[in-house]
Amino acid sequence: MKRIIITLMSLIRAACSTEPNIDTNLHIAIIFSNDLSPESKIGLDQIDFWKKIHAAYSGQDTRIPELTKTTEQLISGAKLQISRYYELDTSTKFIANIDKTYSLWQQALKGESPTLIEFYDLLVRILSVPNSHEHPFGETIQYAKKILDLGVIVAPIFPTTDSTDFDGQLGYAAVTAGLSQNVWLAGVSFRPDLIIGNYFRPTESLDGSKKVSPNLFLWYQIAADGYYFIINSQYYKLSDKLKNIRSDLAVMPTPNKFDTYFNMFRKNNF
Repeated sequence: MKRIIITLMSLIRAACSTEPNIDTNLHIAIIFSNDLSPESKIGLDQIDFWKKIHAAYSGQDTRIPELTKTTEQLISGAKLQISRYYELDTSTKFIANIDKTYSLWQQALKGESPTLIEFYDLLVRILSVPNSHEHPFGETIQYAKKILDLGVIVAPIFPTTDSTDFDGQLGYAAVTAGLSQNVWLAGVSFRPDLIIGNYFRPTESLDGSKKVSPNLFLWYQIAADGYYFIINSQYYKLSDKLKNIRSDLAVMPTPNKFDTYFNMFRKNNF
């Protein structure tokens, strides 16, 4: 709750400045919209952080001090969620493997801050801990790089000490707002009951839902759905229209409006 209040206050101060920011206005409009459900807003509070990372560190090999703390939060959230959702013997083993993976990753950095790609690398490696026989993480990072090359940053949203029940499902309003700011939100969860529904499927011909591992859950969102949204849909060619889209969403933050733009992004129908 404290974090939410701080976020709201910073947004309100920015909106009241002499030069109102379109992105800030959009975020405030979403937060205070009574028409949009709380579920539709999940992930919204992280867009600004990843947008700033993207703007400040354009190179894939640039070391990013801010990601050191983010990594600590990721590891803490992962271990808390695993301890909550797995039996004691299993969770103890998984947490030990995460600690080992994290330690080796830190040693390789030799005291330096991680690059964005190194952060992604750690993320997918610890996601593989519950299902060590699966190894799609190389492809996950490959597509994260491709998306970054096209001017969009992959923003992992993961469980924290305040959200140990997070199932990785993000809000469509938050995802749409992120896309309008060159941020692709990707839900991260270590729960054993993760479901991929039509929202995260690479094509719309697959009906129903599918239970997947934490590893594959992220793969679907980056290598499959992220690729579909950003590369196949030619989204990255819309940069000249994104400002107008954000303004329109801020003026009318209703479910119908967000549904319209969400589908326009997905079907490349602008």
